[in-house]
Amino acid sequence: MNPLLPFLLVPILAIAPEVEPSSAGEVSGEVEGAEEVEKERLVYAPLVAERSLRQIAERLDGSLVLRFREIAPFELVVPKEAENLDPSIARLLRFGCRDISCVSVLAETFSVEKVIMGVLRNEGGVMVLDLKIVEHKRGMELRQVSLEGSREAQLVEQLSGAVGRLSDDEAAAAALEAKVAAENARMQPKPVAERVREQVSVGLPTLIAGLKKGWTPQLSFEANDQDWNLGLGIEWDLPSHPFSLVADFGYSPERPCLCEGANFSTHALVFELGVRRYLWRKGALDSLKKPDHSGLFVDLHHRRSRLSWIQAGGVPINRGRSQWGLALGWRHIVHASGLSATVKLSGDAVTANESPAAWGGEIFLWRGGLALGYRL
Repeated sequence: MNPLLPFLLVPILAIAPEVEPSSAGEVSGEVEGAEEVEKERLVYAPLVAERSLRQIAERLDGSLVLRFREIAPFELVVPKEAENLDPSIARLLRFGCRDISCVSVLAETFSVEKVIMGVLRNEGGVMVLDLKIVEHKRGMELRQVSLEGSREAQLVEQLSGAVGRLSDDEAAAAALEAKVAAENARMQPKPVAERVREQVSVGLPTLIAGLKKGWTPQLSFEANDQDWNLGLGIEWDLPSHPFSLVADFGYSPERPCLCEGANFSTHALVFELGVRRYLWRKGALDSLKKPDHSGLFVDLHHRRSRLSWIQAGGVPINRGRSQWGLALGWRHIVHASGLSATVKLSGDAVTANESPAAWGGEIFLWRGGLALGYRL
C-alpha cells in the first residue's frame, strides 16, 4: 500500500459537507400539510310545516339534502338517515325543529356546532320557505334566506340558489341551478302550439314518406263451388305497423241464371274492402327489405256484389248482396324485387240479399283466393 494514502484522504474528509437529518418538527409539518382538512359537520333538521303543507315539506327536505351534498363545502348529517336513531330524537324531529332548545339537543347529540333548520308556511295563498344556519352555543343565526312560490315547483327551482347562499358558494349553486332547470325543461310537457309545429315540420314529411311506400297492386282470382271472378286490387301496409288496408274490385263473367222466374245470362261486379292484421312477419315491421314482409295474416272485410242481367223487353235488372267475413292467408314475397303471391281462404256471412231467387238463399259462403302482385 502507498504510505502517503492516509495523508491524501484527510483533506478530502475535512472538506466534505455534513448532511444533517431533518428535525422532527419539519417531518411532522410535512405530514400534517399532506393531510386533508377535515370538513365541518352540520346537522340538517326537517322543515317545520303546518298539517296541509307537511307532504310538500317532506319532498322539499329530500331536495334540500341532495343540493347541500352537491354544493356545500361541509359534511351534512341527516338524523332521519341514522339506522339506530334515539327514539327521543325521532319524537323531537317528528314535526321539525322549532326552537333553540331543539338545536342544542341536535348539536350535542351529533357533536356539531351548527344546525340547518327551516319553516314552510302559507301567507295569503303563497308558500314561504325560510331557511337558516344556527350556531347552538350563542343561539345566533349565521345565515338566512327566504323563498316564495305559489306552487311547489317554483320553490324547487330556487333551492339551489338558496343552498348556495347558505353555503357561501353561489357559483356552484348557479351551475347546479342551470343543470336542474335544463332537466326540468326537458321533462315538462311542451305547449300544444309547439307540439303541433313539431308534428308539421317533422311528423308530416315522415308520414308523407311513409305513404309513398308499402303499396302492392295485385291481380286476383277467387272461386268457390258456384262461381269465380277476376279482380284488380291493392294492399297498403301501414308504416311500422302490423296492419294493412286491402281493396279489391272484381268481375264475374256471364253465366246462366234462373233469375226471378226466367232464365237469363248474368254477370256480377264485386267490391271488397278490408283491414288485414299480420300475425307474423319474416322481418321487423320497419324493415325496408321487401322479402321481410312475407307473413301470416287474418283480415276482416266487407264485400258488396251486384248481379246484373237484361230482362225481356231490354229492361236492365240489378240485384245486390252484402257480406261480412274473415279470411286467413299467407303473403309471400317470392323475389327480392317485390314480386308477391298471396293465398287466402275466406268465410262470409250474408247480411243482405235483394234477390234470393237470383243469388241463392245461402247464409254462409266460402271461397279461396290467389293474388299475384308487386310490392312498390
